Amino acid sequence: MGRAPLDATAKITHLAPYDGHDDRCLIELRLAAPETLEVSTHGSPMHCGFGFNVSADGRYYLMTGS
Repeated sequence: MGRAPLDATAKITHLAPYDGHDDRCLIELRLAAPETLEVSTHGSPMHCGFGFNVSADGRYYLMTGS
């Protein structure tokens, strides 16, 4: 491992160290609206633990079960 986790309360303003690199991973979670979460992967999805051609990128909405 070697690297400590990032502080989840801190905002990373400069994403260039992650974008375009195949050896790093950062998953950005943004509350876009009430009950709406936007997810963006910066760096390599494979280093985030996802398989080939898989990422968490997208918009997610709070759903309630019946």
